Amino acid sequence: QIASDILQHVECAIYSGNDGNDGHVERLPKAEKEQLAEVLGPRRPGRGDLSELQPWFAVVRRQQATLERMEQHVAEMQGVVDFHLGRRKSVLDFIVRLQGQERFILQQWLFNFWVFSYRERKARMEKMSQSVLATGSEDMVTPFLSWRLYVAQQRLVRAKEKCSEVDRQASVLANKITEVEMENQEQQRILEESLAAGAELKEKC
Repeated sequence: QIASDILQHVECAIYSGNDGNDGHVERLPKAEKEQLAEVLGPRRPGRGDLSELQPWFAVVRRQQATLERMEQHVAEMQGVVDFHLGRRKSVLDFIVRLQGQERFILQQWLFNFWVFSYRERKARMEKMSQSVLATGSEDMVTPFLSWRLYVAQQRLVRAKEKCSEVDRQASVLANKITEVEMENQEQQRILEESLAAGAELKEKC
């Protein structure tokens, strides 16, 4: 009995009755089962059928293979994630470079536009100065007449401004005169009524 118990413990230590997680019994494939039956010989009475079970090292080997496959899958997924992150970083770098190029092109265009505008203005000023000085230093009548015309125009503008101010003051004064005349008429009416009332009192007396 003792030897049988020891043998049972040894068999439990070598063969997998279950995997210790969900009670699932590890079974041998059919080919391995037939090969093991040839080695162990016929089944003895009172002993379990060991051909149905797998050794622990086989279970561990299979679990190790499964773990390696999972690790490989995780590594592949990590590679995919790193690839997509790299592509996203490349896209962001491309956008930054594109914005920098656009900013540089815009600054260059603005500078060229400013240069063109400055040259055009300078050429126009030179043309105007040449047209003014084209009469020559001997002709003094045209510049003098232009100056006299400018002075006359300025005087006319100032005279118009003064006339407008005088008209405004005259309008204000006319309004005041009208108001005084209306008050004078009112006072005249009151005086006439007072004189009439005084005359009636004298007649009664």
